[in-house]
Order: sequence, then C-alpha cells, then structure tokens
Amino acid sequence: MNLFATMKQLSGKWKYYLLICLPVIINLGNPRWSSVFVIFLSLSWILEGGLKEKFQRGLRSPLFIGFFLLFLCYPMSLLYTEHLGNGWFNVEKHLSFLFIPLIILTSEITKKHVDQILDFFVYSLVVLLVFCLLVAIHSYLMTGETEVRVGEIIANKFQYYGFVRAIPGWHPTYIAMYLNLAIAIMVVKTAESWRVAGNNIKWLQIMILLFCVVSVLLLSSMAGIVSLVIVLLFLSSYLLIKYRKKRVLIIFIVVFTAVTGGTAIIDNRISESFKSFYFDEIKPTDDQSERNNLTIRLAKWETSFEVIRDNFWFGVAPGDTKYELYKGYMKNQYTYLASKKYNAHNQYLEIMLAFGIVGFSIFTFICGYCLFRGFSEKNLLLITVIFVVGLTCVSESILDRQQGIMFFSLFLPLLTIRGKNN
Repeated sequence: MNLFATMKQLSGKWKYYLLICLPVIINLGNPRWSSVFVIFLSLSWILEGGLKEKFQRGLRSPLFIGFFLLFLCYPMSLLYTEHLGNGWFNVEKHLSFLFIPLIILTSEITKKHVDQILDFFVYSLVVLLVFCLLVAIHSYLMTGETEVRVGEIIANKFQYYGFVRAIPGWHPTYIAMYLNLAIAIMVVKTAESWRVAGNNIKWLQIMILLFCVVSVLLLSSMAGIVSLVIVLLFLSSYLLIKYRKKRVLIIFIVVFTAVTGGTAIIDNRISESFKSFYFDEIKPTDDQSERNNLTIRLAKWETSFEVIRDNFWFGVAPGDTKYELYKGYMKNQYTYLASKKYNAHNQYLEIMLAFGIVGFSIFTFICGYCLFRGFSEKNLLLITVIFVVGLTCVSESILDRQQGIMFFSLFLPLLTIRGKNN
C-alpha cells in the first residue's frame, strides 16, 4: 500500500514537471520531441491512478468532449479515405487532441501552477528568439551582408525566415502566434502584479514585453501583426479603462499606432505587400507576373471552395485533402500551386475540406465554448488566445503542423483552468 502511494505521489510530481517543460518543447518545434514528451506525460498521468474518476471528470467537461469529437473525426475518416497511409499519419499527428486536454482538465492544477507553466512558455520563447537574434548579428558581422537564402527565398537576416532560420522547423507566422500569446501573458501579469512588484521586476516585464512586440514586427507576418494590433488594443483598453486611466489609453493608442505604422512602412516585406494590394488587380492567380500574398491565397481558397462544394457534409478525409486540392489546382490551371502541393492556407477551409460541415461545427464549438467561458469569467488570456488562433486561422492551416496542434491542444484547456481557479 505504501509502495502504491509512493508511486502515485512520484507520478503526480513527474506529471507536473513534464507539464512545466512541455511549453519549452513546443517552442523548440521538434515534432519527435513533442511526441515523446506527450507519451511520458500520458504515462505519468496513468501511473498516478484514479483513471475511472478522471475519465468521468473528463466526460463532464464540454471542452474535452469537443476535443475528443474532433480527434474522433480522424480515425473515422479512414473509412472513406483513398490514401490510408496518409490517413493513419494524420491520426498519429493529432493524438494530442485526445491526451493533452484530458490530462489537463482532469488534473488538480491551481492558478499558481498554470502561471508557472506560462512563465516557462514566455521565458523559453524569449531565450530562443534572443539566440536567433545573436545568430543573425554574428552572421552579419562575419559576412557584412544583410540577406541570406533560406530554402527558395532570399530574406533579410533580421526579418521573416531569415530571422528564425537558426532553429529548424520554425515558421514566422506560427512563432508570431506564440509571441502574441506571450505578449498577452506579460500584459496581464504586469497589470496583476504592478502594485506589489518591485521596480526591477517591473522593468524586466516591460523589457520582455517590448522585445516580444519588436520580434513580432521583425517576423513580418501579416497575420501576426494584425493579431498584435488587435490583442494589444483589446487588452490595453480593458485594463486601462478598468483602472480609469483614459488619458493613458489615448496616449497609448496614438503611440502604438505610430510605432506599428512606421514599422509597416520601414519593413520592406510588409510595405511591398500593401503596395501590391493597392496597385495590382486583386484576383485569384498564381501567375508569376501577377501573384502576391493575397492573390495566391485567393487561388487556394477558390479551389478549396470548389472541392468543399462537392463534399459538403463529411469532406474528403484529411488523408486526401492535398490530393483533391492538387486536382483542383490542375483543373484551374494553377500550375505553381499544383507543383508545390499547397494546402488551403486557411484552417476553416482546411477543416471543411477534411471533415465537411460536421468537423467544422466541432471546431467552431471548441473555439466558441472557450470564447464564452472567457467573457463569462472575464478571463482575458482565454479570450486573447481565441482571438489569436481565430485570426491566424484565416491565413494558415495551423492544425496541419505539429506546432499549431500542440499550441491549440495545450493553451485552450490550460487557460480555461486558469480562469476557473482565478
């Protein structure tokens, strides 16, 4: 009996340590490490015991039921997919939808524990970005050149893919999504601790916040910058009005608008995108002489709508989406898109392609439930993560990459717990 109690206690401690380290592994962006970590986390959760009570508690959670149904769509789609190998790969890739929410929502996690996990997320992300910045500075000092080839593109060493190239697998839009949540965490923590924190802590929080904002701008992701503007305006408006500092709010809005507007002008990639949107004809095309970030996405979305129209209720199965899109691209003579075998670059369309209106309804239920909980409990971080995810989903299929899957699986249930225990 004592041995069983000791094992249970040790498993609980290991589970907590693994949960704290999980955001660090997610930030590193290595799919294999993430999978191994989830396996160890699941084993510690099982060895902790009380499985019957845990499953009963999970089934009482609408959020877990949403994640469970979303995961269930993947093995069910094997019944009608033409590419079983790819279908099984998608089942394996999305196992996090099943295990991570179940572990978090059925564990005794306090607000203090959640805040420690969020701290590890923010600080590890900042350390990795500082490393990227140092690599870029070192490369510039050694070569005297500001540009570098990353894959098929030429990028500035301090912007976009050039900025994050030091860490394999990092995608600027996904890291901008991470940063926007980190910014929200720092804003909320700074506001909550401002009256009791020492000056050194305040300055550290402000410096981290500013570094994260600048990093989002350097990443030159349109979705990331739009999310940044909305997140900061939402949080600052709520917090400053709450503390009745309307003058500060007005000054903040003016300064923030000037900084972001000036950055958009200075940043060649962003300014060129705005110029192309203004001067070029906006139409779906992948022709080399006419395409830009918007027109090429319009071509992907147009083709996606055509495939969805023919498979409205249950989709084509995630194992077949790229193949169906490839056929659509060829039909529409989008040869560049076909050669790259691009996905929809829109999570809402991607989920409709894979599972039809059934899967789309489950996905929107998860996001809608979290948004409802966020507003009803005044949980600013939960509201913010839904805003960030929702905006990023417009231009990226975030659940097609392990970085997006882990982010979605971890932070929605974790921030729901924080609001409940606040």
